[in-house]
Amino acid sequence: MWAVALGFQAGHKRPLAPGRQQPFRWGQLSQELDMPALQAIAVADTGDVDVLLHKDQVLRIAEEYANEGIRLIDQDLIDQPGRLLWKLADVLRRHLPDTV
Repeated sequence: MWAVALGFQAGHKRPLAPGRQQPFRWGQLSQELDMPALQAIAVADTGDVDVLLHKDQVLRIAEEYANEGIRLIDQDLIDQPGRLLWKLADVLRRHLPDTV
């Protein structure tokens, strides 16, 4: 979910490579917490509430934002020199709202 949020915050989606398995499974997601957030992101992305009628489209949008979020995490944590824990703290500080 964090990767989805990062990709959405950055305003970029990255399609999954052809033949790659979907990183999300409906059974892994909380119907009370995760699904409303993913649905809200899908509505914001498409500008159309009718997207809620198509779970596969909601899932695809979430996966594409997550794919971009994972790229951002990889870029900030793996590709940069330094201690992983401190880099993670810096990423969190940059991407979390000031109210947290």
